Amino acid sequence: MTTTEVFSAWRREPSRETLVQLLKESQAAVYNLCYQVLRHRQDAEDAAQRVLLDLLGEIAQITGPDHYRGWLHRACLLTALNLRRGERRRMRYERTPREVPRSELSDEDLDLVHERIADLDDEARSLIIGHYFEHRSLEDLGRERRCSSVAVWKRLEKAKTSLKRSLKELVSSSALAGIDVALGSLRPAAPSRDLISGAILEKAGLVAAGVKAAATAAWGLSVGAVGVLSSVMLLIGAGGGALIGISHPASVSQGFAAAHPGTAAGRTPSSADGLALDRGAEASEDLQAGLSRIRRRIAELKEAVDQVSRAGSPEKRSRLNDLDLELIAAWRALRPKVYGDPTTYFAFLRAPDSVAFTREFLTLLRCGSLFHGSEEADRPTTFAELPAPIHEGLADLYTLGTKTQKLILLDVLTLQPDRGLALMTDRVLESLRREQDPEVVGKILRTFCWAPGNEGRSWFEGHLHLLDEIWWTSAESGVRHAAIELLSRLGSPAAEALFILRTEETLREKGSTLTPYLPDLLRPKLKSLRVGEEDRYLPLLALAVRGTSQPDLLRSFVRVSLELPPAKAQVILEQAQAHCPGKGIARVLELLQGGETRRDFLQSVLWEQRQP
Repeated sequence: MTTTEVFSAWRREPSRETLVQLLKESQAAVYNLCYQVLRHRQDAEDAAQRVLLDLLGEIAQITGPDHYRGWLHRACLLTALNLRRGERRRMRYERTPREVPRSELSDEDLDLVHERIADLDDEARSLIIGHYFEHRSLEDLGRERRCSSVAVWKRLEKAKTSLKRSLKELVSSSALAGIDVALGSLRPAAPSRDLISGAILEKAGLVAAGVKAAATAAWGLSVGAVGVLSSVMLLIGAGGGALIGISHPASVSQGFAAAHPGTAAGRTPSSADGLALDRGAEASEDLQAGLSRIRRRIAELKEAVDQVSRAGSPEKRSRLNDLDLELIAAWRALRPKVYGDPTTYFAFLRAPDSVAFTREFLTLLRCGSLFHGSEEADRPTTFAELPAPIHEGLADLYTLGTKTQKLILLDVLTLQPDRGLALMTDRVLESLRREQDPEVVGKILRTFCWAPGNEGRSWFEGHLHLLDEIWWTSAESGVRHAAIELLSRLGSPAAEALFILRTEETLREKGSTLTPYLPDLLRPKLKSLRVGEEDRYLPLLALAVRGTSQPDLLRSFVRVSLELPPAKAQVILEQAQAHCPGKGIARVLELLQGGETRRDFLQSVLWEQRQP
């Protein structure tokens, strides 16, 4: 069976067997494409396994064979490039010398070629990869596209022209002329072993089960293609019913009391309070139908918000409030069933049609109190008060959900004041070892960097090697920035020593995109030091002012230096003035030598005396 046939079989009837078959059918092509970028067998195998794991996280959102092929090609190129650039940056992790490329292009030029191929449109990328990376004939590509080989050749030439045009300003003319030679020298490579590891098989089973359950939960749902508007959170946000001042229907209160025997006002229910409802097929179908109605209400609400934002007439605002009332009332009537059957609820959220509504459904979980009829009826429910099965469902949604859902979960749980992140800290941190998507890795690091209290940071104290490896290996400046910022917030002597070392390496790295962020990281560190501890930062600041030629960045480092005791700050300012004279630094030096010690005043003088 071809990859297209296996993918179609998976879409018709999702199961673990068809998913594993699809992975096995794709692994050779994935490995070959990764190898053409990396030119190293072990690295190519590592990259291919990362791509296959990432594929399992996105497979539910891939709609057709062409979409599947395009996603796979782009993921292979970008994953291999990320690994290649990281390997180049951290020579100490190098295992063996790389094979010499057969063209005259440098490694940097080849990286740019691969990156621009990844950025081509799907058809152009597919043609170049099919003909050059996979060595498929023009006739074979023509049969696949139902056109002549001449037509394929013309499209291929057009794709190469687009590729060269995108590289014209980035590489030399000799390198541009060598692109055809570089592409023609490629030879397909096959993996030396089966890449479908135990971890991939385990995740494939979980994903297949989730997709199958999601397909069942999505029964009878209609698709509402409405754009996500952040303003809807003002209407169905944490205040929920309190925002619009609705009261609780008596029938809802009675329904909740019947489903929650023994629940007293002012007490948080637990799993021992009899939250479980009838989980038979009829109850599950009722819950699915209710969730689909709520989803349609959310879609209508988003559309109404969009209309009001364009023309805020009183009539439309009234209709918007009615929709909000209906949404909250519908949710409160359905909530006992959600608590009784969380499996169906989270399967519904994992359905492809529900991904765009994840944020709203997570907000609804906190909408209104658990205790209908109590004095705290309009108080938002905290995540910590939700039943234990809901906590487990949130953690499973993070593990099995899409990349979008992971990012939303991290965002929503971090923003809540009730330490909602604590419900899944272990699950998120454990996933960091395996996570390969730079955006998700960066989000995890920023989440724990700004988490309230010391949530999760003690874990990083014991895993400094992992944080350091992320800093070394990532090709994304945003991930490296998040890693060094989190490192700056850890309090142990080992973390501080590592922070100083990596900051020094960043300052020595010519043109580093992280350098402009360093003043904001160094200033709080210097503020928190005790007398005498600042000496270990003096060489760092001296290096910073001597190696900076941009006036604004230099002033930023000088401003940080003013956090030092006056005598030591004067030493740094003298070096800055010698390196890049400026009237602002000269004036501050004059004041320091005259005995001025007010830091705020000195900093204000520094910025007021900026040269035009």
